[in-house]
Amino acid sequence: MKDDSGVIYELITYRFFQNEDLGYWDKMIDGMINMVGTFFIKASTYEFMKFHDLGAQEAYFYSFEHNGNCSLWNFLFPGGIPGDPIPKGVTHGDELIYLFSTGVFELTDLDWEIARMMSNLWANFVIYGNPTAPEFPILLPDETGQSTETMPAWPLWKDEDSPDIKKYIVLDESPRIKANYIATWEHPEN
Repeated sequence: MKDDSGVIYELITYRFFQNEDLGYWDKMIDGMINMVGTFFIKASTYEFMKFHDLGAQEAYFYSFEHNGNCSLWNFLFPGGIPGDPIPKGVTHGDELIYLFSTGVFELTDLDWEIARMMSNLWANFVIYGNPTAPEFPILLPDETGQSTETMPAWPLWKDEDSPDIKKYIVLDESPRIKANYIATWEHPEN
């Protein structure tokens, strides 16, 4: 990639890595995962949402972060990678396991709860145009497996009251509303 300005080099060097970590795989791996995830998934998805915004249509944005028993990573590398040079985690497309359980993966009780939640969100969106429609509230399980608490209302990505704040929902065992998705590019835990 030709970059006479040095901007890309600066971004990569100072956003994803610490100078003292350069050249050390074990110290650079988190930054490399964040960089590749940002370049190929996060940034393009965010840009898509910005372009979608130009059409003035309502849209919902989510980040699937359930690191369950089942993962496409585990499917592709069933025995792991020798020496585990890359840590396991949530991969692009993992939510499809919970939307379309085909019997390929063995789901735990928690995984089945995530599958139930995901299926209900998508069904609500199809039926009502709102994933957390009040007509069909989605209950969340507590530590005992009882469904007592209702999932928070999934806001539109662009709120008419605060159009500069882009909201999204984190989908995992404790769904929550967040803003500033860009902050996750360098630090996914944000």
